[in-house]
Amino acid sequence: LVPWTTSDLIVIDPDEPLTIGLLAEGIELKMYVDGRKLGEVEDASYGGGKMGLFVASANREDFIVLVDEISYWNLP
Repeated sequence: LVPWTTSDLIVIDPDEPLTIGLLAEGIELKMYVDGRKLGEVEDASYGGGKMGLFVASANREDFIVLVDEISYWNLP
């Protein structure tokens, strides 16, 4: 939904983990990194669904991802 984009909010430091968040309210999807809003988009393609994690690297053979925790909340 959002093309590959660079941002000053995303600081890559192997010693500092990033917290990534997604808030889905109706057709609004808001993306966050370390509590700061990275962007938002609207998409009415799906009325519901499931959540998952997908990570990929197109240009690095030594790419490593470590996931400590995945959480979700149903907001009232």
